[in-house]
Amino acid sequence: MGGRDRGRVHAPRALRGRRRCGGAGCAGGGRVAEGTLIRFIAEKVRARGLVLDATGIAEEAARIHGLDGELKALFGEVLAAAVLLTAHTKGGVRQVVQLDAEREEAPVRRMLAEAGQGAVRGYLHRTEAAPLPGERLERWMGLPVRLAVVRDMGFGHPYLSVVEQTSPWVADGVAEYLWRSVQTRAEVILTGARGLLLEAMPGAGAAHWRKALQAVAEIPTAEIARASPQALVARLERVGARVLAEETWRYRCRCTLDSVARALERLDANALRELMDDSGMITVSCEYCGKQYRIPAPKKDA
Repeated sequence: MGGRDRGRVHAPRALRGRRRCGGAGCAGGGRVAEGTLIRFIAEKVRARGLVLDATGIAEEAARIHGLDGELKALFGEVLAAAVLLTAHTKGGVRQVVQLDAEREEAPVRRMLAEAGQGAVRGYLHRTEAAPLPGERLERWMGLPVRLAVVRDMGFGHPYLSVVEQTSPWVADGVAEYLWRSVQTRAEVILTGARGLLLEAMPGAGAAHWRKALQAVAEIPTAEIARASPQALVARLERVGARVLAEETWRYRCRCTLDSVARALERLDANALRELMDDSGMITVSCEYCGKQYRIPAPKKDA
């Protein structure tokens, strides 16, 4: 997988001070933080796929986390990957994509995106370190990177799969995860907040798959980065591609006062004292959306 010019676990530490957000998943200035996902089938090559434009989602994430430039694009790819994997999974209510740096001096130690039920949210842990030599993931996290994918089916224990990623492209790690952990032949393309996932259907032969890959390879990366999902499906018309469904996804956080209170309940008395002000109140901020909460400290014995 990969090679052409393309970008082709953890419970949240919600107790951080960050900028305010008017509400969970709010978009500044009245913007709508949404994206469009299209499901399609390419019957002539026995393949199916997803095309995603998550530009609005990535813009909102960049606003919340203060990102720009290459790091903004890279985090947009992680958010897009979480949406694509969640939409690809049959059943299930939640999927987490988490990348962890193995190098202590990495400028970004973690990037995480959580998607489910038409919504995605994410955060990243940055350090004061300068960017490293290299490009993409290598520049910001170093290589290799630990890629963990959590699939929560809504019952029983979530499934955890881990891949050691040695490529600087997020898409390559996602494709390797699909092959190793889900036994799926897939081509994954991520460029900024846009993405395409093509999957061989049961019964597809090697010749079918080669034709499917060739059809996708003929679409320039620059076109994937700017064309609408509908236009990209139309570009695959010669292999019988047609739209099956269209979905709207949003950057939306599920944090609530109750969830923050439960997180504080898990802390010991010493940790609570460090967070408490003179009036016995604790002010915390959600790492996903920046919303602030001020609540009384739980009563615990020392």
